[in-house]
Parts: sequence; C-alpha cells; structure tokens
Amino acid sequence: MGTTIEGPFQLTAPCYPRGVLFGEVAEPKQTIFEQSATQQYELGTQLWYPDGRKFRYAYNGGVALTKAYMTCSATNTANCVAEAQGTSGTSVEVGDQEIVIDVTNASGITDDLYAQGVLVVESSTGIGDIYKILACKLLTTTTARLLLETPIRTAWAAGTTITLLRNRWKEVVVYPTTATQPATGIPLIAVDINYYCWLQTAGDAPCYVDTGDTIVLGEPVGKPGTHAVAGACGAVGSGPTDELWGTVRLATAADSVAVINLRLD
Repeated sequence: MGTTIEGPFQLTAPCYPRGVLFGEVAEPKQTIFEQSATQQYELGTQLWYPDGRKFRYAYNGGVALTKAYMTCSATNTANCVAEAQGTSGTSVEVGDQEIVIDVTNASGITDDLYAQGVLVVESSTGIGDIYKILACKLLTTTTARLLLETPIRTAWAAGTTITLLRNRWKEVVVYPTTATQPATGIPLIAVDINYYCWLQTAGDAPCYVDTGDTIVLGEPVGKPGTHAVAGACGAVGSGPTDELWGTVRLATAADSVAVINLRLD
C-alpha cells in the first residue's frame, strides 16, 4: 500500500508561483523578453495581455531556441510508456497519494523529470484515470516513487498499464520537420540551453516562413505539408500531423518573418 493523503509523504513537491498572470495588472518577475537560469514560475503558467497575447512559462531542452521559430513538447521517454504494473499494481490502493511504480528501465529518467506532468492509466483496472504528478524520484533501475496531486481513485491490479508524460513545457525543442509532439509556442528572444522563458501561444506573433512556402493573408498557417526548416510556418498541409497554429495577419515571402494570430491557447 502507498502513502495516503493523511500520512507523511517522503517526497516534497517543488513549489513555484502558478496560475494565470495578467501582464498589465501584475508584471511578471521575468518578462517575455528575458530568459532565466533560475525557475520563477511553475511550468505551463499562463501570462495574458489585454490585446489577446498569451504566453506559457517553459524550460528549454538541449538545443538553443531562436526567436520567431515554433517549439513543441519533448518526445515521450520510451521506458515510461505503456508500463505494466506487475508488482506495484497489486499495492496501489484507493486513497494512496504517494505510490511506487514499475518501470522497465530507468535509463534517461532523472529525479523530478515528471514533476508537473501526468500519469494516465492506459488499460486494465483503473483505465481512463489521469493524475497530475507533483514530484518523482527514482528508487532502483526498475522502480520510481511518485507524489500525486490527488489520491488514487481506482485501485490498480497486476495487469494495470500506465504511461508518464512530462509537462508540455518542460524541455521544449524546436518544432521538427517531422512532427513528434504538439506545438508549445514561439519565443520572442533567443533562449539558451537549460534556461527558462516565456513562449507565445495566442495573439499576434512573429514566425519565420518556411523555405519554398507561400502564405496568404487571412488563411490558416501552421506546419507546412512539405516542411524544410524546423520551427518555420507555412500553408497547413493535409496530413494527419500537419498542425494548425493560427491565421496569417501579415503575409511575407519565404525565408522572412510573418505575423500570425496564434491559436494554441
């Protein structure tokens, strides 16, 4: 059995300001034109402006970001996808809030990698349940301890299969030419590796136009059908992974910066 909400927890959740900030009422500690080596807000925190612009607080991954190029979430960690809960599944009960889970191989998983992410029950007992993760710590190469925001609602069994997903704005990357995850927003500044920043998700935003692509004023724009430059926008393709990002407000030529009305939030 795990630790219930009434019992003492072994893990402590990282604590940062969160919620929705209103830019012209309470200016953020870190502005939209600044990066920070120190985390100031919970990842995913929103910043709204009266003119319709919205931003999300994010952490850059292993490659520097360039302003005006779209980003996306990090790819899922393979050894935390569709993990069967053989031993742990029989010990997770209703009311548990701190639990131990089975993972096939802990390689590449670091402490609190999944903090502010989610756990979803994919199949068997508890199927469809989803939980926000507050803290995570590796115990062995095949087990990890999680602190959840809310207690377990349905007891697990040995056949229960779960997946862990990072917070969408943790370790973001430049949107690749072959889509892997949903778009997360556009930085208005260059962002160094391992720095925190704001990504624009709604309202008028600059975005580089893909090589060889043509965009039209007022028409949809997003991942181009033929994508040449990572992070660049174009006329939305017809494929299942060609994601809509917004509509064109200022149409410019290929290899220049246009203005699009983002609709990610």
